[in-house]
Amino acid sequence: MEYCLGKSVLKNRTWTEYKDMSPYLTNALISTEDIRYYRHSGIDIRGLEEQLLRTVMLGQSAGGGSTITQQLAKQLYPRDTARNSSIMRKIKLSVSKFKEWQTAIKLKEAIQKKR
Repeated sequence: MEYCLGKSVLKNRTWTEYKDMSPYLTNALISTEDIRYYRHSGIDIRGLEEQLLRTVMLGQSAGGGSTITQQLAKQLYPRDTARNSSIMRKIKLSVSKFKEWQTAIKLKEAIQKKR
């Protein structure tokens, strides 16, 4: 084990090509973040239904309805909803979600899934 004293970094990342990544890493990411990754078109309708039920019926708003592709699309549309009224925040969130869904579907169409 290596220890480094006195080194402070904001980001400690190394660029890696997909082909050089372990398939175990990819499988772990998919199994924890998007179990139905290979069976949906960018939006997991079943996951959204489950999240809607948890939110409406149980009052739980813990997230978990987004696919990996939606999470990527979300990075393209930052949500600035903190300074708005409740109604405006919901409208802006709805617009952002719609853009994310459209982008997620287009991303899935454009990128070939690798197994």
